[in-house]
Amino acid sequence: MLNRVVMWRVNGNSAAERLANCQHMQFLLESMRGKIPGMQALNVFINEDTSKDAADIIFITEFSSLQALEEYETHPEHEKIKPHVRVLRNERRVVMFET
Repeated sequence: MLNRVVMWRVNGNSAAERLANCQHMQFLLESMRGKIPGMQALNVFINEDTSKDAADIIFITEFSSLQALEEYETHPEHEKIKPHVRVLRNERRVVMFET
């Protein structure tokens, strides 16, 4: 299995605005559940740590293969949410690993 973890910091002038943006992003990401061939798992969590080094939201996915991940990148369901996610975030980090 190929695992991919994406962490973002979201835009917002207050904690309440950032939380609302996280919740919207979570809704967008979870809308792909069960719609992407080869995506074996999809989990989204909003961070509760308030330290200055913390990311705001994490997206954890598991793919059956590298090919499945590559197909996900251009899948219409993913393409549909990309522009909405981009305007919500100001920083993005990605980690991929095999298990």
